[in-house]
Amino acid sequence: MLSLIAAADGPPIARLIVEDPGACKVEGAMRSRLPKARVEVGGQPAGDDLRVRVARGEQGWMLEVRQADGVLALQRALGQDGGCEEVSRSAALIVARLVEDLRWPGLPAEIEAGALATARPAATPPPAAAPPADPDPAPADATDRPAAPIPLPLHAVLSAGGAIGFLDHGGGVVIDARAELPLGLRAGARTRIHVGHSSSIDDEGDHFGKLSWAVSVTSLVAGWCGLEPVRACLLATLGGANEAVEVSSEEGKLFGETPRSRLSLSGGLLAEAEYEPVQRLVVRGGLAAHGIADGSRWSVEGIDSPIRSGAEFELVAAITVGARVF
Repeated sequence: MLSLIAAADGPPIARLIVEDPGACKVEGAMRSRLPKARVEVGGQPAGDDLRVRVARGEQGWMLEVRQADGVLALQRALGQDGGCEEVSRSAALIVARLVEDLRWPGLPAEIEAGALATARPAATPPPAAAPPADPDPAPADATDRPAAPIPLPLHAVLSAGGAIGFLDHGGGVVIDARAELPLGLRAGARTRIHVGHSSSIDDEGDHFGKLSWAVSVTSLVAGWCGLEPVRACLLATLGGANEAVEVSSEEGKLFGETPRSRLSLSGGLLAEAEYEPVQRLVVRGGLAAHGIADGSRWSVEGIDSPIRSGAEFELVAAITVGARVF
């Protein structure tokens, strides 16, 4: 039986430095998986040291391994769920494969055949052989490393729901398609179809009739959302509004020279609270302040001054339910 032959009496010079371990003691799993490596918590990296960081963000657990000079050697998503023990074991296994594939000098020069492979799960195939070392001393780019492609932390959410206006007491529906980008950024499109009415139109103190309107607003949406678990979001909207009005009096429906429908520029602000009660299900509740640039003024036969619809400026509360499609 082959025996383990160390290259020197002391530990290897190169170190695995675990950065900011937090609540998960990743260093313990690293020492168990790589008993001959020098694993330390914190410290200033130098030479062939590797910096290991496991942290949880908006996209779940993420493992990063960097060289002492900061060059990225590996980045791997570890999933949304999982406790510290499971995440630490997965991270240690991935790092063990990486240092063996790279022939990292922090491992003993000679090891017993299959020493690292026996520590892996039986169902895991052995890693592919590493390519010959590049004689060029310049540090290799992260794309030249035997690491998996870095996943793009991009998700999309499709949602729909109802809305109600505080000023006109009308109601409608909201349809929203939004991309979730890194750093809490959000971008997408939002359509709101809203119907409202005024109880009466007065002309110099005389009751004239009633005004009803429908407005369809389609806007681009962009902004930022906070951290888990309930994310507070602030977004800006800019787009177009197609408004149609109807004026009715005791004598019937009346209109002046102005067309009954019109396309205008619209914009506003949207404040939301976003929550994910179960995986892939997203619930949002928010308040939007929305205005139409043209002022929604309409000329009506029989009335000297233009009338305004409630779509000119509105505060709209909406609740939507959606699904994270990827």
